[in-house]
Amino acid sequence: PVSDAWLLWIGTGRCKETLEKFFDSLRPERTREVRVVCSDLWQGFLTVIAARAPQALNVLDANRP
Repeated sequence: PVSDAWLLWIGTGRCKETLEKFFDSLRPERTREVRVVCSDLWQGFLTVIAARAPQALNVLDANRP
């Protein structure tokens, strides 16, 4: 349920390396527990999320480039 959700992290900088740092900070078992990710449509983010958290639903912000 949404009531069980909370924000884990907000990164600075729009680059793959920023998002990689987030996933690097999690242990693999915690990464497998990520259920929802929110990002824009930037291919770099989509690539990292697909590779590092393929089980997560990516809620896309289509209003951002």
